[in-house]
Amino acid sequence: MGGSTQTSTSQQHSETQPWAPAIPGLQQVLGDATTLYNSGAGTGIYSGPRVAQLGDDTLGGLQSIRDQFSSDNAAPQGISFAQSLLGSRGMSPTTQQGLGMLADVSGVTPQSVLGQSGLDKNGLSAGSVGALSQLGNVPGVDLSRLGSLADSLGSASNPVNQTATSFMNGSRDLTTIPQLQDLYAKSQAPSSAEMNLSGVARGDFLDPTKNAIFQNLVKTSSDNALQAQKEAFAASGRYGTGAFAGAATKAVNDTQSQLYAGQYNQERANQVSANSQIDSARQAASQLGSGILGQIGSVEGTNNQQRLSGAGLAQSQTAQQAGVLGQMLSGGEFNSSLGMQQAQSALGAYAQGTQNRLGVLTTDVGNDLNSQQFNSNLDVTKANGFINAGQTGQAQALQAATALPALDAARYAPAQQLIGVGSLLQGQDQANIGASQQLFDETNNMPWQNLDRYAGLMGGMAGLGGTTDSYGKQTTKTQQSLGSSLLGGALGIGGLVSKLAGSGLF
Repeated sequence: MGGSTQTSTSQQHSETQPWAPAIPGLQQVLGDATTLYNSGAGTGIYSGPRVAQLGDDTLGGLQSIRDQFSSDNAAPQGISFAQSLLGSRGMSPTTQQGLGMLADVSGVTPQSVLGQSGLDKNGLSAGSVGALSQLGNVPGVDLSRLGSLADSLGSASNPVNQTATSFMNGSRDLTTIPQLQDLYAKSQAPSSAEMNLSGVARGDFLDPTKNAIFQNLVKTSSDNALQAQKEAFAASGRYGTGAFAGAATKAVNDTQSQLYAGQYNQERANQVSANSQIDSARQAASQLGSGILGQIGSVEGTNNQQRLSGAGLAQSQTAQQAGVLGQMLSGGEFNSSLGMQQAQSALGAYAQGTQNRLGVLTTDVGNDLNSQQFNSNLDVTKANGFINAGQTGQAQALQAATALPALDAARYAPAQQLIGVGSLLQGQDQANIGASQQLFDETNNMPWQNLDRYAGLMGGMAGLGGTTDSYGKQTTKTQQSLGSSLLGGALGIGGLVSKLAGSGLF
């Protein structure tokens, strides 16, 4: 692949010429380049979308999150409920009613006993009073926060109580029953088939003689039959004879009998068909009405279930309040037991003395005390029942409020999954936009790339030319090999123009 070169140390003049067969191609390259440049080839700007828009799934998921957030937001409701519970000191109206009943319980008033035992109006001896004074100095614990919690639980402004009340009083019932009832009434109204075909079904049209249109047909057919007999007998010369009269009468009677029988049978078939259509329409209406009644029952069942759920929520709220009140009562019992041991010995001694005195009282006085004590205990039992019911409801309500945030968060899961699907689809749309933009760029630049490749080929072929050196009367010529020229020929358009300008060809 090497070439031969002749050199000389003498002063010389050199001139390089491209390979002659490549010159037309080089000229074409320059002409095509000018044409492409003037035409604006490769200057196009991609005008399609560059960023994939949010799809319906993503928008639907985001809208669903917005809708869920703007609707019942259970987490703040649960917090508000707990705060309201603290504000009400954990006491529901039921518990407060029970406490009021306890306050109203009348004590035992054994006046006759006191008069005989030497006790004071409270049934205590002087020693017992002294011992009890020690209990009055026992410090208690602060129950204000528990009381505030109970009051908050039973507050009417508590969101949980409001929600439970709205469900129980039916304000959140489904309201589609009137529409379903109206649809049921329409489904049971007479159908078009029944109204239009009732006469046919009753047989109002079985008598063909009452059908004026059919009578016209009978008359026309009878006239045609009589005319046919006339023509037949006239052709045989027997027109007007007795045979003609009998044949004419028979032809007319046969025609009318066939028409009447056919019309009657047809009307009987119509009657059967009309009854069948009416029965089918009534059966369809019955099925439709049954389905509508089922829907009404479903709506009523849903409303009842919602009301039961509201009642359960209210019961839970009351149970929670009862629980808080129980803590408060436990604290009160704890307070009352503090310092009890300080006076226990003294109270025991005085109590024994009091019992000895009371033991000598008459049976009537004892019966009177028992009766009063029974009534007092009965009132206390009733009051405790109210208190226990209030505590139970308040505890259940607080438990439901605790579960509300987790249930509220679960509402957003479907929307988040839908947004995930939308993100995958949006990514695919973005990839398609990128592919479209890449295709545009490749198409836009392809004319210049093809010309550049062709120019490289022509530049390599042009290098096959030689350089002529002049040495006075002596001339030296250098010839490059084909391989080295082709290897160095990928000059591109810019390199080709530079090379040709140096050759003096243009």
